[in-house]
Amino acid sequence: MKKILIPLAISLAISFSSYAGNLKTTTNPNAVCNDGQQATYSVQKGRTNKWVVILPGGGVARNADDFRKRNPDMKRAYTNKNGHKLRDGIEKDFKKRGYNIVFIPYCSSDVYAGNHINIIDGKKVPFRGRIIVEDVIKALYGKLKNADEVVFAGFSAGAIGIGFHAQKIGKLDNVRVLVDSFWFDKETTKFYKGWSKKNDRSFIYKNSIPPCNVNWVSCYPSRENFKKNGIKDVFLIWSIGDKYARGVKNKSALKKAIKSDINFYGAGYSIQADKRKIHGFEDWGHVLAWDNKTYKKKYLKMSLQKAVNNWLDKKGDAIVIDY
Repeated sequence: MKKILIPLAISLAISFSSYAGNLKTTTNPNAVCNDGQQATYSVQKGRTNKWVVILPGGGVARNADDFRKRNPDMKRAYTNKNGHKLRDGIEKDFKKRGYNIVFIPYCSSDVYAGNHINIIDGKKVPFRGRIIVEDVIKALYGKLKNADEVVFAGFSAGAIGIGFHAQKIGKLDNVRVLVDSFWFDKETTKFYKGWSKKNDRSFIYKNSIPPCNVNWVSCYPSRENFKKNGIKDVFLIWSIGDKYARGVKNKSALKKAIKSDINFYGAGYSIQADKRKIHGFEDWGHVLAWDNKTYKKKYLKMSLQKAVNNWLDKKGDAIVIDY
């Protein structure tokens, strides 16, 4: 960053205005939260022509009982006029790098994939996550299309959301993707394709199934999905021990599959979080880039932060594999 000799008061004012949260409201009448109110999103202006669009996690409502148990704040629009308060970890790094930060609060309980209504306790409850994300992309499309770089970054449910929106994301020529703690490598895909035949997930997906070639598994973040949609620049975080990969019993094959994908992209982070007893947002190793204790700690040759920064800078080693 260039140093400019200006009075301190003016400098602070510019700094504040650059990252003051700008809360915006979706315009599509179907881009609503579970409570039926228009969804909101936050845009924090940076000092560069680079953008990052963040999709946070927050679980999913697989059925009516799951929905009832969800925190009410996860079902309604974010209303703080100052916008999203940046978390530790990678969000603070994007701020330091001068990115324009778009944050899409998760209020649809459907991994950003739904476009349907569920009847819960006799009431019509909208699950419109797909429409919310599409509306935000549409509103900002001109800026994103003309940006020097656009990063879509998501963790857990947000990582899944990026997979479901790969078709629209891939239309941006300058796009890069970072997904934390959901990745469908060859072995994980194989497991979930078998699992999906025995488990109905229409409560979550319904109208999202046709774009996924009749099986929602193909819309999850994966090399196949991203390749099909022209997304070539990916940093994936997928650890051994993550509970969402535990269904894969052949851990040797799982490690090989993850390593193959990371080497394919030349970027990624996978550690044996279960053996190392590494807590992420959940045990073991689920979501690592959004908390300083796991983002900045050097478990192996370098920290996750260092690997991500090397990837963002497009120079240096951006691979950490713990096996």
